[in-house]
Amino acid sequence: MTPLPASSTSGDRVEIIQRSLRCFTMGLIGLLPVLGVPFAIIAVSNFFRIKRIAGGEWNPAQTYLTWGLATALSGLFLSVLVTFVVAIIIVEELV
Repeated sequence: MTPLPASSTSGDRVEIIQRSLRCFTMGLIGLLPVLGVPFAIIAVSNFFRIKRIAGGEWNPAQTYLTWGLATALSGLFLSVLVTFVVAIIIVEELV
């Protein structure tokens, strides 16, 4: 799929800002261990979609976009860590 050209209309800018805020919100929900995994995946997907759509254009909600990615990745790591710890506990109980 070819990347979209950089947006220049005000409607596109509004969409970029809204998607940036949605990425942040999904990233925060993604911090929930295990239950937040789908939200974290959506946040990471939104991050890359916004980067593709916006290109090098200035995004006033860039901070929210960056924090959305950071919280989503942290949530994914936390989910993997919790799953790993629970698996170790279950294995130790069986042995």
